Amino acid sequence: MAFLLFVVYFMQGVAYSVGSFISQSCLLLFLCIGMYAYFKSLATVSVNPAFVNVWMIFFLMHCFCFILSPKVVYGTLYESIGKVETLDQFKNIAMFSLSFFIAYATARYNYFSQKQILAMGLILLVLSIARYFYQMVERQELLEKEAVTNNMGYLILSVLPCMMLVIKRYKAISIISVLAIICFVIMSSKRGSIVCLIAMLLFSLYYYIKINKLKFKTAVGLFVIAVAMGYVVYYQYASNDYLQERLEKTSEGKQSGRLVAYSTLFEHWAREDNLAKSLFGNGMSQSVGVWGNYAHNDWLELLIDNGLLGVVLYASLFICMNKYIRKSAMSPTQKLAAHLCVIFWFLKTIFSMGYMFNSGAIFLFLFGILVGNYERDKLAYRKTRVPVKYVNA
Repeated sequence: MAFLLFVVYFMQGVAYSVGSFISQSCLLLFLCIGMYAYFKSLATVSVNPAFVNVWMIFFLMHCFCFILSPKVVYGTLYESIGKVETLDQFKNIAMFSLSFFIAYATARYNYFSQKQILAMGLILLVLSIARYFYQMVERQELLEKEAVTNNMGYLILSVLPCMMLVIKRYKAISIISVLAIICFVIMSSKRGSIVCLIAMLLFSLYYYIKINKLKFKTAVGLFVIAVAMGYVVYYQYASNDYLQERLEKTSEGKQSGRLVAYSTLFEHWAREDNLAKSLFGNGMSQSVGVWGNYAHNDWLELLIDNGLLGVVLYASLFICMNKYIRKSAMSPTQKLAAHLCVIFWFLKTIFSMGYMFNSGAIFLFLFGILVGNYERDKLAYRKTRVPVKYVNA
């Protein structure tokens, strides 16, 4: 049900008006289900993976932060976006985190087959592409120009781990989907999403070679796929003058003011005389008061809003997730998909919004399913001592 609510919620603007009763009702129900799943996971804290418990503390920190913070912040400096309600940021954080707990709590009691995951991935891919075109038209009308950047590149890329998980069993449809993802991410002209795409593809290639003894036939097939994907990337780049212009500006050191924002935010924290604010932060969305806009970097956002505590918890979360995946006995394809989820999330923390990325529910549904299924298998093995054949292998 939560998955259906997510899909209907993100159809706003495409199938019905933005901010309508439908979208708000879906969001409210989704968050209620998410809180139920959160408390259900809290009840099993003694058997949860370490990173799940760290994540619960991380989310709880934001809950208290929202309650104790002013409900309105004004961005009047530098980028000066004006009035910002802290509820908007909290809703995004809640939607992001609770998506994982919904999938995790569900998968611990109900297996998800590869067929179900494929169906989920295809639905989300179609939804992402629909939102891509909606935002493209919206931005073209707003900016009154044809060539625009499209943030939906991140949304579409979120589906990639799903396809990499099922690519072994559903080769044709998965490869076509991956090629479509590559095309749309390049067309989005969003530099951050392109960096994430390249990193995820290179890691997938490295991981596949690492875990497989390449026979000649397999090597040829892999080479053909790599060439095809490389050609798609090159063709999309060569036919996109706007993207070439943006990448040229990047090479010249023009970062849309991001570097100025980063130094301003860090210096604000470093010069803070109040020890409590240095350790626990200034409150939700306070980066807006310092810079005039959100930090677009999770680590600096946390440093300003939640202080050193927020940064330490966040870093611990990534360390524990990586350790969990490496030490788990998941199948190779499961591990690859899990790694891709974490890589995508981590890269997004550096030059965009990670834990505030409400559309992150797309890859967090998958990540939660992988972890939940694996924990269920471990529990079954402890009870019966009979190894479980993974349905997602």
